Amino acid sequence: MRLTELNPRWIGRDSGFTADPNDGGCGLAFACPHCRKVTIAVHFDKPLDGGPGRSPQHCWHRTAGATFETLTLAPSIDHSTFEADGTRVPHWHGYIVDGEIRTC
Repeated sequence: MRLTELNPRWIGRDSGFTADPNDGGCGLAFACPHCRKVTIAVHFDKPLDGGPGRSPQHCWHRTAGATFETLTLAPSIDHSTFEADGTRVPHWHGYIVDGEIRTC
């Protein structure tokens, strides 16, 4: 599965979703590959615009790519214990490598 199939959006400087990577590109939001109902959002340590990122403890490293088609992030994104309405629901845990969704 490709990231482009999961309605990806950039997270802008104001923390809102945007289609424009030049509006900060501070992170990424996309539909959960497991259910496609929950939105997963991650912030980058080095935004696309070169500006300051978030603390390395609370963000992902963009190791390659500046488009949804080429993006690679590390470490894995673990959304496997998402809590909805007080109920723990299993969701996705995996990687984005060269725009491809890979499940752990």
